[in-house]
Amino acid sequence: MEPLKPDDPQELGTYRLPPAGAAVGQRPGDPVRDPDRPGTECWQAAGEELPPPPPQAQTRWNSFMWALLIPGLLTLAGVTAQYPYGMFVGVVLGLGTVTAAAVVLGGRWHRPGAAVVACVCGFALTFFAGPGGYELYMKQLGEPVPAMVATIEEKDGLLQCRVVEIESRTVHDVSQQQNCFSHIRMLQRVTLRKDPLGLLEPRLPDGPDQAGTTRLTLMIAAGLFAATGAAVLYAGLRRRAAVVPRRGPGGARPGREPVA
Repeated sequence: MEPLKPDDPQELGTYRLPPAGAAVGQRPGDPVRDPDRPGTECWQAAGEELPPPPPQAQTRWNSFMWALLIPGLLTLAGVTAQYPYGMFVGVVLGLGTVTAAAVVLGGRWHRPGAAVVACVCGFALTFFAGPGGYELYMKQLGEPVPAMVATIEEKDGLLQCRVVEIESRTVHDVSQQQNCFSHIRMLQRVTLRKDPLGLLEPRLPDGPDQAGTTRLTLMIAAGLFAATGAAVLYAGLRRRAAVVPRRGPGGARPGREPVA
């Protein structure tokens, strides 16, 4: 306890109790640490109480929600980019999700390290989830159609194959995104895989040196998905308090408040 100053006529000769949770010998206005909330500390005047922390159940639910939402949206962005004219939507969705992850993890939860990991892994996730999902879908559900490669051209440094279906004579211009690479030869008979829904471009078969590439791509995508989600979950469960100005004796001093 600390005796009041003699210039206080109303409470002269009385004592002011220190704030709850204050250590022995602690003066009013000194930083008070809440034993039930390790890592939090605030400057407070005598008698001022700490704001209540958010419920643990709410924090966990919020963290798990973001841990699934962010990598899920990035996977959707990669898949959307595989559709014709879907590249713009996929890029906007992917960059917007990465920006949101940086703001929430780094700016709101004050975990810059986890924010960097989530943004880097999440950005890479879009480049593996989209092609891997497209290849798996076309190989498992694509309709096989006999076709012949009519021409192979190089445009802007990328190969483009013109493939003609043997039965219907339908012509398809297939790019490297649909597996037009050096293993394809002119006038070669191939088995073209067509989307049963007619939404995706047809895909050319794999070459001898492409065995297992789809599985490897999906494994990398799964690892990046898990790494992104783990970084977001760690940041959410270990979120730090936000630094806000609090006025104590002698002027404004930094304080911390819990973040929901």
